[in-house]
Amino acid sequence: MAYSLLITKRYLGGNMFNIEKTLLLARAAFMHGYIIEAKILYKKLLKLQPNHSIAKKEFSLIRSL
Repeated sequence: MAYSLLITKRYLGGNMFNIEKTLLLARAAFMHGYIIEAKILYKKLLKLQPNHSIAKKEFSLIRSL
C-alpha cells in the first residue's frame, strides 16, 4: 500500500498525461492482484477528474472486491 501512495504522489497530477498514466497504473495493479492499490489509484484519479468515464467504469467493476 505504501508503494501505491508513493506512485500516486509521483504520477498523479493535474494534467491529462499524468491522469492517463495513473489510469494505466491502476489497471496494471488490478491485473496483477493488487486490488487495494488499484482502488486507491482509481479513487485518487476520480478525485481529480470525477467525470473520467473510463476510470468510473473500471472502478465500479473492482469496488465490490
